[in-house]
Amino acid sequence: MSFSLPPRLRLLAPLWLIAVILGLSACTTVPVEPEARKVSQQEVSAALFERAKLLYLAKDYAGAAGLMRTLAGRGHLQAQYVLGYMYYYGQGVPRNEREAIRWITTAAARGHAKAKKALEVLDRGGAVPQMTQ
Repeated sequence: MSFSLPPRLRLLAPLWLIAVILGLSACTTVPVEPEARKVSQQEVSAALFERAKLLYLAKDYAGAAGLMRTLAGRGHLQAQYVLGYMYYYGQGVPRNEREAIRWITTAAARGHAKAKKALEVLDRGGAVPQMTQ
């Protein structure tokens, strides 16, 4: 048994075949996005701290203080010390010795060496040592 197409459809058959081939090939060339890499909370904190440091060095103390406050609240050790320092000298935040001592003490209790030294100086009646780069 043979199958024969009417003359009109015989002319369309090659076009139909081309359309099917092109349609299928388009499906196989769709780019697939690579799986997004998961970023750890520690990496986010490190990046935010670097940004805060750049703002501080650019003398944008208010911007730096905002990021430091966020990081210190999340437990970032270095940010806790720096925020205390910023409160002590009124950089980007109102000068507040009580808040300064609170943050410096928090950092010192967690082992931050400069914070421990700053507390010793404060106990002797001195000023918090100037920040070094």
